[in-house]
Amino acid sequence: MDILRGLLLFGACLFAAYKVIKWLWPIIEQRKDLTAIEMVERAIMAPGEEMEREATAFGSIRKTQVVGLVNLVLVCAWAGLSMRFPWVFWCGVGYQCIGHTLITTMRIQITPAPATLKFHQRVWLRMFYAWFWPIYLAYGRK
Repeated sequence: MDILRGLLLFGACLFAAYKVIKWLWPIIEQRKDLTAIEMVERAIMAPGEEMEREATAFGSIRKTQVVGLVNLVLVCAWAGLSMRFPWVFWCGVGYQCIGHTLITTMRIQITPAPATLKFHQRVWLRMFYAWFWPIYLAYGRK
């Protein structure tokens, strides 16, 4: 039991160190050009700048909110129905697989370019496009 606690504490310390270094690394890289006061100001402003980048990940704040809200509502509905009717889970998985396959096959242009996004944002955006595969099938690709 003590070994498990020690491993858990070690993991928590690693996570905390990762977050601190991730927060300070851009400032540390630029330290030769900055004074001490500028470094403190950058450290204070860094979380706000990161939040702004996250809020406009899909082009604009509105588009990012729409993608997030639609995905969240559909995933929550899917999970809720899956708890009551287990077969709904597999229907949803099949629906998403068909959507991803059609997006790839029809070469639907996903904007913004997924290369500029983080991994979880790319998955979230592709999932958003995959929900609407019947529209792409009905109207063809644009």
